[in-house]
Amino acid sequence: MPGRFFSSRSFLLETIVLYLLAALSLPTGFGEAAIDLRANYFRHARWFFGSFVSVLVVSLLKDVVFAGSLPGGFNLGFHLFWIAGASVAAVTRNDLFHKVFVCVSAVSFVIYIAALFFDLH
Repeated sequence: MPGRFFSSRSFLLETIVLYLLAALSLPTGFGEAAIDLRANYFRHARWFFGSFVSVLVVSLLKDVVFAGSLPGGFNLGFHLFWIAGASVAAVTRNDLFHKVFVCVSAVSFVIYIAALFFDLH
């Protein structure tokens, strides 16, 4: 019974942190005034990337709860790559790093999803 309690809560925790991450990705200004998207991005960057790291850590912990161990090498490697990249993105305000990280992350997400999809077949 305790295993079921923690497994259901791990799904809820991941969903909660993921919703926080989504909320931080949108500008918060309303009205007719123009919104400075760059300033908004860097104002929320620490919280956004911190939430992203939290989602990834919860994802790893969910594997531990369900499988009893961390995921395999490929899956764990991508999680660690994104944790490291998001941690750096949370503390740096370098425009070039953020632009490159977004592109690298987008490509790596596609590779990650494709690899997991082909692993299912």
